[in-house]
Amino acid sequence: MDSFEGLYLLRRSLFLPDELPALMGADMARDGLAPLGGTPSGMVRADARDGAVTIGLLESTYYLCNQLIRDSDWASMAHSLELRVPLVDATILETLGLYVSGFKNGAGKAMLAGSPEKSLPESIINRPKAGFSLPMAQWLSVATDRSARDNAPLLSKPGTPWARRWAKVVVERIFECE
Repeated sequence: MDSFEGLYLLRRSLFLPDELPALMGADMARDGLAPLGGTPSGMVRADARDGAVTIGLLESTYYLCNQLIRDSDWASMAHSLELRVPLVDATILETLGLYVSGFKNGAGKAMLAGSPEKSLPESIINRPKAGFSLPMAQWLSVATDRSARDNAPLLSKPGTPWARRWAKVVVERIFECE
């Protein structure tokens, strides 16, 4: 990997390059990995003044848009909530993009929390994170266990992340439908 973009996609991937031939065959794995030697085809080159800003641009362009906003929208609508994501505003991102390198170790959160005219209460600023989860164990138990049987060394090890097993189930279902 000789580009930030290729390294970024490698970091965001579910499987390492040397695991792909066992999942999809050597030819398909080789063809899929070929573009990662430079900027992958169709990917916008994230030219920026430093690595942190480059990764921020890649995160906001790909992971934020393609994953986080979509998932947030799905989860909020499932509970009849209207969700607004104020820091996704293009003008704000353009303005704050210069300062991304300084947002390490909570500095960005502290700066944003202190920016309103009337400061936010400590209980808001220092509250613990709260998340939500998906019923992946239930979904995987309903799905076929063929993935784990067929790829025992790769997908059935204790502690294998659910996302790897789920990705294999989805791919198998797609090929069954063709």
